[in-house]
Amino acid sequence: MATVATYFPYSELNNGMPSTLDEFHRELGAYARVRILHLCSVLNAMLLPRDENFINQEAHDALVRAFFEPKISEYLLRKDGDVRFVFHRQQILFVAKTAILNCSDVGLVPDRTEFRRLGEYS
Repeated sequence: MATVATYFPYSELNNGMPSTLDEFHRELGAYARVRILHLCSVLNAMLLPRDENFINQEAHDALVRAFFEPKISEYLLRKDGDVRFVFHRQQILFVAKTAILNCSDVGLVPDRTEFRRLGEYS
């Protein structure tokens, strides 16, 4: 049976303003390619379901808390209707592909303090 899921669009968290591809390239391009690819790999592995579920919900929720300020993560994780996701496999693959094309070998290392900045552009 197919599973249907909905996701939060960038504009919903940014006063209705859509993101541009140029803006995304510029922000992501500041990071070292290998570091972003490693991060994408870890995110993808964490989100793999452990059972028949669509996604590892527990890991997803922990990632939302790590990548967003508490007030925003509370909003994103509200369970008052349909479950909506922030992270998903297609998004992670897109970020990895974009990193391959736009990041250099040297650049910022996304550590814990950078996660929340990265979350703004996911």
